Amino acid sequence: MRSFGDMPKFVIILEVIGLLLLLLVYLVINNYIELAALFMKKGVLLAMIMLAIGCMIPAIVHIVWRALPKLSFFGIDQQKNSSEHHQRKLKAKQCNHRKMD
Repeated sequence: MRSFGDMPKFVIILEVIGLLLLLLVYLVINNYIELAALFMKKGVLLAMIMLAIGCMIPAIVHIVWRALPKLSFFGIDQQKNSSEHHQRKLKAKQCNHRKMD
């Protein structure tokens, strides 16, 4: 697989922001650091988790989009192979009919 360095810089920045937000939420939940009272509410922490996951989605899509052509179980290359196989069968039938004549 190619290096992740060829990912767009914007996607990498979003990924880092998402990881930092998740780390911040983890530290706040386990009482390693304290934020302002406004940010210590469960609803705000949950929103920060959702925002972090939202920041990571572009990187996930980019990685999956790059890996998808290499995965054969999705049937992407199956269609190409089945059409080639069908053409070979037709040619074989035509050759067999010519031999019989």
